[in-house]
Amino acid sequence: MGWPYVGETLSLYTQNPNTFFSNRQIKCEKRFKSHILGCPCVMISNPEIAKIILVTQSHLFKPTYPISKEMMIGPPAVFFHQGSYHSHLKKLIQSSFLPSALKGLVHKIKDIVLDLLTSWEHTNMINTLHEMKKYSYEVATISVFGKETEIADNIIGVIFAAHDTTSSVLTWLLKYLYDHPHLLDAVKIEQEEIRCERLVTKRGITWDDARRMPVTARVIQETLRAASILSFLFREAVEDVEIEGFINHRWEVIGEDNGIEFVPFPVPKQGLPLKFHRIRAKSDAFNG
Repeated sequence: MGWPYVGETLSLYTQNPNTFFSNRQIKCEKRFKSHILGCPCVMISNPEIAKIILVTQSHLFKPTYPISKEMMIGPPAVFFHQGSYHSHLKKLIQSSFLPSALKGLVHKIKDIVLDLLTSWEHTNMINTLHEMKKYSYEVATISVFGKETEIADNIIGVIFAAHDTTSSVLTWLLKYLYDHPHLLDAVKIEQEEIRCERLVTKRGITWDDARRMPVTARVIQETLRAASILSFLFREAVEDVEIEGFINHRWEVIGEDNGIEFVPFPVPKQGLPLKFHRIRAKSDAFNG
């Protein structure tokens, strides 16, 4: 369990989380107890246990985050609630990102992209993650402002999530495309076909255009799987629970996302997993 109060926090955050989990799992297998960020916890990186916690027995756990993050985002945020109130907030927030809400924002998102590209024209070096954070922040802002009060109370949380996670995914997306030229070519061909059609019809990009990008969409899906930008998921037991061992009431359950994401697939780092359609003619995922 490590040092008093500090526990194994330093061991976890001063090295690759995968290494920390791998070393502990050599002795402890699917789950092990620890003490992270001042809280006693059970650490998991197994998809079967994660499914129990997140799906089949999710009512026995509530979403939680380190206290520092809760103080920054605010206790009313959707991240820190469960049950009917959580469902109500979640539906309101998701309404901001439904196709019906996003359709009217396509031209604004295009303008954000064009402004960003213009700012790069006379720059010798670009910090991709920094630029993607700017882009994500602006898109999140136009998506959530002007909504209902209960959504407004969660704006900081939504922007926080977009600023951190979406920008990381976009950065990994660009890296993967750079590392796999055949995929980059496939995406370029698809985008160029739509661009030429728009030039002929003399119109801007529309939501319907975005729906006609199967190669691009599948590359995004594979990036979401492979990049696994959330290091951990946090849940707190709302009562004593027995799941391959005892989990005390109010103990944290911390899941290591890479282990949970990759274990179910027979060939996790080569080829496209079975849950996505293959694109044999134009690309075959991130298989180098």
